[in-house]
Amino acid sequence: MQTKCEQIMNEYLALDKNQRVPLKISKHLLTCEHCRSKIKLIATAEKQISAPLKVETTKTDSSIEAVMSEINKIEMEKIRKHQLPVIWWVIFGLIMIVLLVGATQYIRGFNNNYITSTYALLLAGCIIGYTAVFVYSHIDAFVKKISTVVKGIQPSA
Repeated sequence: MQTKCEQIMNEYLALDKNQRVPLKISKHLLTCEHCRSKIKLIATAEKQISAPLKVETTKTDSSIEAVMSEINKIEMEKIRKHQLPVIWWVIFGLIMIVLLVGATQYIRGFNNNYITSTYALLLAGCIIGYTAVFVYSHIDAFVKKISTVVKGIQPSA
């Protein structure tokens, strides 16, 4: 009898969720109180596990604030590791300005509107691209700065 119950339970557990229970298993469950109680326990456990975890805390609980500040520190550290230091942005910006001024002096000698307008578009594209990459790489700092100013909270550093 024990091996038959084990076999039936294995077959029952092999079924997919909401799959129809075969007649053979249903007959056994009607006659075997032991297997029926196991299945009830399994169903109860499944309901408990699938239910959302409910932990009641007050909105002013200091533990929430402590956890969120720790998460913020960890995330900001990750961002800082992947960012190029601002000094390098300044150096590259100065190099770009020197090269663009030099190219402007060279282009001035031409009296061709096509070359001048192409150079102006290239110059605008370089400045826009440089600014966009800088803002994109530091977007978290900008968002934090904007959100603290909007909320009226002083930035923490």
